[in-house]
Amino acid sequence: MKIERLLGIIFYLLRHQHVSAQQLAQKFEVSKRTIIRDMETLSLSGIPVFSTSGIKGGYELLDTFELNQTLTNAQDFKNVWEALKTLQTVLEDENLEHTMNKIQVKMPHPSISEDVLVDFGIVRENEFLSVLTKQITAAIAQKKVILFHYKNSEKEREVEPIALNYRWYSWYLIAHDMQCQQTRIFKLSRMSELRVTKKQLQKEIQDKAQFVEECWKNDARPKTKLTLFCEKEIKSEIMEYFRPSILSVDERGNFICSFDVVESERLWFGLLLSFGDSVKIIAPEKIKNKMITQVKKIIEQMEK
Repeated sequence: MKIERLLGIIFYLLRHQHVSAQQLAQKFEVSKRTIIRDMETLSLSGIPVFSTSGIKGGYELLDTFELNQTLTNAQDFKNVWEALKTLQTVLEDENLEHTMNKIQVKMPHPSISEDVLVDFGIVRENEFLSVLTKQITAAIAQKKVILFHYKNSEKEREVEPIALNYRWYSWYLIAHDMQCQQTRIFKLSRMSELRVTKKQLQKEIQDKAQFVEECWKNDARPKTKLTLFCEKEIKSEIMEYFRPSILSVDERGNFICSFDVVESERLWFGLLLSFGDSVKIIAPEKIKNKMITQVKKIIEQMEK
């Protein structure tokens, strides 16, 4: 999360005065190249960062620098505050709250009204997930191996946690599976009986943000391309949930679209069912037949 890292770098420089790129890279678990880009971003944003070369080279802030000298008006503080508040609705983190307290102290008008309110708090309504994210976050910070059961399997997984990732309304763990020696993506809602071990991580990832994106690109789970006929009344929902390619639109505004789904996931299937007769599966035939079978089972169950 770049904004949190940039703020962290500023506070780290304020506390330590002079630090090397390598120290910052280790502290924030990114590559030196990423730190160099971050320093360029801070400099372009008006933060008085200067570098020194040589054996003891590194980065420093001007002695006269204070956070409130850079965030010059209420809108600057408001933008940072709203970004952190949004993050807080997703993740319970004492360090994040500590950062927010620091920002609030520097605010020119502490009672700034919040015009943009974003709440992803639905992911925290489940107490199990809230506890699980805390456990995994702690394990990642302490560089500890974790054990858990997955998808009700009796087999226990042993993994090196790399990063937590929130996307598509769900939490995921990116981790190195020690048994198969591969990087895997685990959905937190399918994990149970998690334990943090005393084993230290062996695998170090320099640029985690880039690594996570590569993991999703290389996701090996089989995908299927769906082609649907949809009535115009559900276009906004279809676009929101599936981000499809629109193939054609008729004179009444009804349209044909296509998108990829992971067959093993249930969310997309349930969403299509919820649209009732406003959507029709054109292809593939096996998914169409699966939908017909499921609808018949639902009717039979309801008529009992």
